[in-house]
Amino acid sequence: MTFSVKEAVFTVENAFYEQETDYTEFDKVIQQTGDFIKEKMREFGYDTNSNVAKNLMLFQFFSDTLKTKSGLTHLPLAYDFEDIWGKKDWSNMFVTKLLESGKGQCHSLPLLYLMLAEEIDATAHLSRSPNHTYIKFPDDNGMKWHNVELTSQILTTNALILQNGYIKAEAIQNKLYLHPLSQQELLSQMYTDLAMGYQKKFGHDRFTKDALQKALAFDANNITALLTQANYHTEMVAHVFGQLGITQENIQQELPKHHKALALFQKMVHQHITIDALGYKKMPDAMYQKWLAAMQKQKDNQQQKAMKEQLHKLTKPLPKL
Repeated sequence: MTFSVKEAVFTVENAFYEQETDYTEFDKVIQQTGDFIKEKMREFGYDTNSNVAKNLMLFQFFSDTLKTKSGLTHLPLAYDFEDIWGKKDWSNMFVTKLLESGKGQCHSLPLLYLMLAEEIDATAHLSRSPNHTYIKFPDDNGMKWHNVELTSQILTTNALILQNGYIKAEAIQNKLYLHPLSQQELLSQMYTDLAMGYQKKFGHDRFTKDALQKALAFDANNITALLTQANYHTEMVAHVFGQLGITQENIQQELPKHHKALALFQKMVHQHITIDALGYKKMPDAMYQKWLAAMQKQKDNQQQKAMKEQLHKLTKPLPKL
């Protein structure tokens, strides 16, 4: 399965804007940015056929100030500490907002990375950790994987990601976390983003349900989709219980009298049991912020320098004429 990440992300964001944004302009910006990255690769003498070299150049684009001989200047993209989960304004999660402001977070930054990887024909994958997404890419032999943490602008290891303390062994086995998403699994995330944006704007209804079912058809273990679906049914149960006057005090007596409400309640409970069985463990917002701060401290340490040097050694220089 193949699809354009650029087109998919734009479609999701444009749906939130109710078809008011212009794809032509969006496409132009991505193409021009891809051309800039290719120009810098040639200036640095990177082999444009090397996946490591392409991803190293992408990492530099996100984290460094770059100037081309033709006079173009690019500043590093910054982490936006305001409303990082889009609770006040869901559009803060968007790539369009990142392109306009030069600031993003763990949702928009990796998606832009994937678009630009697509533009320069690099292989890179989205990957998840609790409350978070980042980039994984393979070396030129496909034998070793490297992690790019765009919020902290560092190259990271699985061990460092595991230090957050909220990743169980079952979650890794079930590919909830640390797993490079396939195209099909990434498409599942696009449908999840569509459902979440719709819910933020209009609330939960049949469209949310259908979009999440589509997402889970592509990836049954998409933890973001599963949690969003569980929240959907939890809200439905709360609404139905309110209509029927069912409370914590009378639930044992009243719930069996209402067969549809009982079935809905059992479905909600089953969903939460399924999520727990997959190895999910909720990471509090405060702990996530603390973990991000710890990652930020890794930026200029010796391990980072060594990892960058290793990547430079893996890049294949262009033969001199």
